Amino acid sequence: MRYLKNHSTAVLIPAVLLSLVTTLLVGCGANNAHKRLQVAQKEVHLMVPPSRPLSDFTALELAPLSMDPEVEKDEGKVEKMKYFDQIVTDRIASLKLNWPKNGNAGTLVFQAHINTVRIISGKSRFWIGSIPGESHIDMFITLTDQQTKQEIARARIQQKAGGSLGSWSFGASDENVLHYAKDIAYAYVAHHSQQPITLAEQ
Repeated sequence: MRYLKNHSTAVLIPAVLLSLVTTLLVGCGANNAHKRLQVAQKEVHLMVPPSRPLSDFTALELAPLSMDPEVEKDEGKVEKMKYFDQIVTDRIASLKLNWPKNGNAGTLVFQAHINTVRIISGKSRFWIGSIPGESHIDMFITLTDQQTKQEIARARIQQKAGGSLGSWSFGASDENVLHYAKDIAYAYVAHHSQQPITLAEQ
């Protein structure tokens, strides 16, 4: 009986650990759109609102992402921010397409600017785990009247993922930093242009 009991425990412990790891990976994965949506909706209400309703404008245009000089010096970060610029553009494209037509203030220009960013790769997490530390992004988004150049909104977005979580998720939580930032930027524009905030496809 003692052997059977110990044998069952030996089988049970790895099963529990596997379940825990699976849960962490699912929770931290870049495709956890429901969780990101909940966070984005909360963050929007903590951010500085625009000086006027975005729905006053008749159209939305997207300007290319800009970066601080220190970020631009790092080729790896520049490449990562090209990817980030693309997912932000793709996410906000639906807002541009469905922009309210009841305004009369011309075109609104959206732009994201990266202050600092550090995203630890999945390869680094696989080999050295939590040692590289946290991943983070510090950025702001601006919304500007295209005709008058008046800044209608400037809102800061900060997201980070700790080294331990990055290690457990093999880099998924690190990558997720960009997806959270993207969805917060999207939710900010959607909320203040009176458009529904919907789930991301990824």
